[in-house]
Amino acid sequence: MARAEDALWAAATTSPFLDGVRDGTLAATAFDRWLEQDRLFLVALTRAWSGVIAAGAGPIADLPLLAGGVSAFVAEIEWFDEVASARGLDLGAADLPAAAAYNSWLLDVARRSYPVALAAFWAVEAAYLDAWTSARSRPVPSLRRALDVAGVRDVPVFARRCV
Repeated sequence: MARAEDALWAAATTSPFLDGVRDGTLAATAFDRWLEQDRLFLVALTRAWSGVIAAGAGPIADLPLLAGGVSAFVAEIEWFDEVASARGLDLGAADLPAAAAYNSWLLDVARRSYPVALAAFWAVEAAYLDAWTSARSRPVPSLRRALDVAGVRDVPVFARRCV
């Protein structure tokens, strides 16, 4: 990757939030807000991938990949629901402005040509994997369980989907 792309990738995969997860300085309220917002992201991502499947634009050979992604996202949404209930979180929270814009973008990308949608979804998943793999490199005890499940999903399967 060239320097400009390196800077863009770093911006997509690093943040004070992830630094706080890694070093244990993240406030519990910030993690709870992330749980609420990331669940909304997963709902939008599930709808976006489902829209691509419904459009029928891609080759039949890609259906297992796409359907597997949707299935994994639904399972993760169910996990978020369990964690939110245990933590007393409000799953009726509205998207914050950045999440609303990102979720809208995901749904828009799903309506683009199949190659564009697939490339965008790959980039989203690869960035998520890269960011959370880094954050999980030294998980703090208070977030270890949440990071085991939410941080990188099923890491070997998820990583194979991103390669």
